[in-house]
Amino acid sequence: MKKRSKWYELAREKCANKFMRIMKLTCLLMLVFALHLSAESVAQKIVSAKFSDQTLKEVFREIKMQTGFYFMYNSREVDVRQRVSLELDKVSLETALERIFEHLPYGFEVTEGYVLVVARPKTVTDTKAKKKEIRGLVTDEKGIKLPGVSILVKGTGMGTVTDIEGAFKLEVPAEGGIMLVFSFIGMETKEIKADTSFMKVVLKESVEQVDEVVVTGYQKIDKRVLSSSITSIKGEDLIGGNAISVDQMLQGRLAGVAVLNQTSTPGAAPKIRIRGSSSITGNREPVWVVDGIVLDEPVQLSTEELNSMDRVNLIGNAISSLNPNDIERIDILKDASATAIYGVKAANGVIVVTTKKGRTGKPRINYAGSISVMTPPSYEVMRLMNSAERVELSEEMHKKGLQFYTYQPTSMGYEGALMDLWNKELSYDEFRQKVKDLKEMNTDWYDLLFRASVSHQHSIAVSGASDNTDYYFSVGYANDQGVNKKEDLDRFNALIKVNTRFTPNLKIGMNMSGALTDTKRPHNSIDVYQYAAQTSRAIPVYDEEGELFYYDNAFGITENLPFNILNELKESGSTVKNQALRFDISLDWDILPSLKFSSIIGLTTNNNYQTYWASEKSYYISQQRGTPYGTPLPTVVDDELATKSKIPMGGELVKEDTRNMRYTIRNSFAYQKVWGHHQLAAMVGSEISSSKYDALKSTQWGYLPDRGKKFVNIDLETWKGYAEMVSMTPDVITDNLTNIVSWYGTFTYSYADRYIANFNIRTDGSNKFGQDKSVRFLPVWSASAKWNLHNEVFMKPVEWIDEFAIRMSYGIQGNVHPDQTPNLIVQMGSMDNISKEYESTLYKLPNNDLKWEKTKSYNLGIDFSFFQSWLSGTLEIYKKVGEDQVIQKTLAPSTGANYVAINDGDVNNSGWELSVNVNPIRGKDWNWGISFNTAKNYNKVKNAGEELSVTWSDYVNGTLVRNGRSINSFYAYRFKGLNDEGLPTFYGESEKDEDGVAIITTQEEAFDAAFVYAGRREPTLSGGFSTNVRFKRLTMNANFSFALGNKIRLNNLYYESGQALPFPQQNMSSEFVDRWREPGDDTVIPALSDDAMTFGPYDRKYPIANNRWDMYNKSDLRVVSGDFLRCRSLSLRYDIAPEWLRKFYITAASLSFDVSNPFVIKSKDLKGRDPEQVTMGSGTVPPQRGYSLRLNVSF
Repeated sequence: MKKRSKWYELAREKCANKFMRIMKLTCLLMLVFALHLSAESVAQKIVSAKFSDQTLKEVFREIKMQTGFYFMYNSREVDVRQRVSLELDKVSLETALERIFEHLPYGFEVTEGYVLVVARPKTVTDTKAKKKEIRGLVTDEKGIKLPGVSILVKGTGMGTVTDIEGAFKLEVPAEGGIMLVFSFIGMETKEIKADTSFMKVVLKESVEQVDEVVVTGYQKIDKRVLSSSITSIKGEDLIGGNAISVDQMLQGRLAGVAVLNQTSTPGAAPKIRIRGSSSITGNREPVWVVDGIVLDEPVQLSTEELNSMDRVNLIGNAISSLNPNDIERIDILKDASATAIYGVKAANGVIVVTTKKGRTGKPRINYAGSISVMTPPSYEVMRLMNSAERVELSEEMHKKGLQFYTYQPTSMGYEGALMDLWNKELSYDEFRQKVKDLKEMNTDWYDLLFRASVSHQHSIAVSGASDNTDYYFSVGYANDQGVNKKEDLDRFNALIKVNTRFTPNLKIGMNMSGALTDTKRPHNSIDVYQYAAQTSRAIPVYDEEGELFYYDNAFGITENLPFNILNELKESGSTVKNQALRFDISLDWDILPSLKFSSIIGLTTNNNYQTYWASEKSYYISQQRGTPYGTPLPTVVDDELATKSKIPMGGELVKEDTRNMRYTIRNSFAYQKVWGHHQLAAMVGSEISSSKYDALKSTQWGYLPDRGKKFVNIDLETWKGYAEMVSMTPDVITDNLTNIVSWYGTFTYSYADRYIANFNIRTDGSNKFGQDKSVRFLPVWSASAKWNLHNEVFMKPVEWIDEFAIRMSYGIQGNVHPDQTPNLIVQMGSMDNISKEYESTLYKLPNNDLKWEKTKSYNLGIDFSFFQSWLSGTLEIYKKVGEDQVIQKTLAPSTGANYVAINDGDVNNSGWELSVNVNPIRGKDWNWGISFNTAKNYNKVKNAGEELSVTWSDYVNGTLVRNGRSINSFYAYRFKGLNDEGLPTFYGESEKDEDGVAIITTQEEAFDAAFVYAGRREPTLSGGFSTNVRFKRLTMNANFSFALGNKIRLNNLYYESGQALPFPQQNMSSEFVDRWREPGDDTVIPALSDDAMTFGPYDRKYPIANNRWDMYNKSDLRVVSGDFLRCRSLSLRYDIAPEWLRKFYITAASLSFDVSNPFVIKSKDLKGRDPEQVTMGSGTVPPQRGYSLRLNVSF
């Protein structure tokens, strides 16, 4: 085993070094290549088209498609409704424009990437009239120079456009009062008096949506003809706060997208639900797409791990390695019309990420950096006992004569001092002094184990573009330091993106990105947050001599096992390293003016290395060894020690290495034609993708990390317990291959920008369903329509309506269950002692008819904008009917298996979404905007299938799926009250009545009597709102998120395994201050008792719990509302004046200060618990408050 591990490590190291060399060489070559291309001369643009009685607007659109040049004009002076008829056959752009405007009262001027259309003067200008020359510079609010800005002399046809540097010069009449009108796409039009020879003009971004298209990953769609449910957000709007991953930044930003940020632990991935949970037993996470390529998760986690509300994905998801500063925009595809083109897994929604590309102009260099401080948790918000309250609890236990039956504590706390008194090691006065010292000790475990973390992020990007080439290069580094002193994350990013038009009809693009992530955490046997909350403050961390204080924490084979948390953190740990590489090449060939061929080949790889280690000095290994560290092993090993000691020497090393590779090949033909009022767009294509996971998990013992990371040789014949553990823990190899072949098509028709119809279809075939050919392929399709009422003739007089459109869609979404197969799966067991052959059991029975999960999706939406975008928004109503859900069917024992997977489940999701944007103030110096979004989801299981071996734990932890209830529903024990001794009682805890007659005769009756429905663990209503106020160069922003309708179970008061009395090392909730002490006390907190309150083997025939103390933990008394309103961030940004920066050759700079999670409004019943906190034991820390300082500089 060791020899293979050594060679494996060597091979992995060599692969990593080779990977880095390839990255460096490729970056250098592509940089030289891009800079060479950007220096090429501007190629002549060729136009070929036939226009028959078409409007100027339609003509501009066709020429823009063929040449890439944008048209700019003043709509008050240029009537784009005028019609022209002419034929252009392979003429230059300039010739085409001359012929178009030959008989029209307009002129034009061509600059890089833009065509300025201006009205010709109505009167002949006196050539002898005095003129003066005006020069100037036009920038945006960040100081970035704007090329192609339209500048017109008001009331005339005279004008010009800014050059590539944003500069302009213009001759104007010398008389006073001349006004210049500046206009640019996405910017507010500005009028300035021409009273100086040099003008510095700053244009502000329009409050209207700048982007006119949405991106689906397969195509770009004009919003005017969009009939699907797609919401978008700019990448720059997400940046801020302490988060370094884009998935965490989405919370509360978009309607219908519920993001559950359950922790502030570095590298943890949130749970994301788009329009509810669409699968009963399958994966409920959306698909991530970056620049048209679907990404896989770095490690194949089980659906139980991904869906469980008690577990957190600490490895990260498909998007975790992406630098948020490289993101241009994000589009969320929600309904069937938007997601049908993705086929597989699209039932959960699709998140499309588009990275940045170069902008026209000289190379730009941008630096974005931030430094963040996150505050640690503290006792101020946690309702826990201080040391005095905890010692008084122990004093009461002693006074009542209560005893520990399962554990005899020594050397700690009040109980340890009491034993020293009984053993006459302390006098009574010394005992009283020690008790006094214990009450005043107040060990601050949060201060010892946590810190005010300091994190920082840095990103440098170089970008630019010419007529033929655009390029974007970036490198980034992020250090995310956790508040846990043993948690740290480092991430390195690189991105190269180049697009080159080799000929007027041929464009080739290259996109390559890489990321290296290194995460360090405590060993998975330690939950530092849980330890700090549950450990008595009357226990010191150091003794009187300044050495670590160890207390007895458990029984060993012959003696107690000592524990100290600082030693445990030092002598054990875990690391997760991830290497991600994405490479794709795209080709766009304009075969004809209306016919385009596109191809993309993508390759993504992920190498994930997880390591968990513990030395022989750790308590974790002491438990396996059965003796404290330092206890010498006997010369002659007796049978008890040889059998019970699992790791007699050395420690443990667990390694799990996962390699994932996915390739995608996609080809498509797109056709687009405009004639008269008609517009037609169609696309057909095919796609082949293959995803392969290879993994090896191995466990080795005898590990000596402080001795050169060597292994001690353990005699298998002597140490029988070790030999048994080795035989029961073989290496685990994962080999998983998913192949998918697809054909797809889209069709869109628009008439006069008023009536739009769309149809999408895709069929997927997968090796997951390889037995029956009739179910291999699933046709996924959608149909949608849109009516732009605002473009109707009868709506023209209603000037205050900018947009009012109605959308509707219907379609089928598909989902492939990742854990199912139609094949017979046999699981290897242990070796039979007689036959000397390995035993095998049936793991999964074959089902030749197993097929895709399907979801029928209905959507109705209204888009509106009033009063020149003063008020705008979207309202949508949806319904999703999930059919053919994969569930389990019970089989007869004679088959050799317990169940088989079949398509028989049904789950419904319905709800509504609302997004509203209001811009009450839009002025020169003042600007105020408000955005609000919310969504309501109703989830109900219609057919959950047969209940397989349901246990009481399924009821309490939310894994039970029942008809008529939502997914992630959970149940609670019915608390009856405290009895005369102050002990908890519950309904249904007895199977007989007072006369001894059985009243519960089945397991189902037992569950019905004991449990009550507690609620959903996921919110039913979620959303967020933000407000942005700008005064000159100062901008203030606040972001909030909220969630309503979910229920939370409070942190346990007792150990789940059953506990009568709190152990000396255990701290308790301050709720125990109000515990029951005598009859008549008005409280629901139980009395102190040494009664274990367990259910004996003959107490019940139908089990409902292990003990009544844990029933109290899981009772309806401990279920409270999880509603909250959280302020996600408060930020203040100052844009530094360009004149201050010019001497430093800086074009723009801004400085921002953010506060993350400053406050949360929640139920008082939560008793200090964060409403988004995961259950104790998840190894994570709840969201904490943070402060960030960000700097953004452009050169």
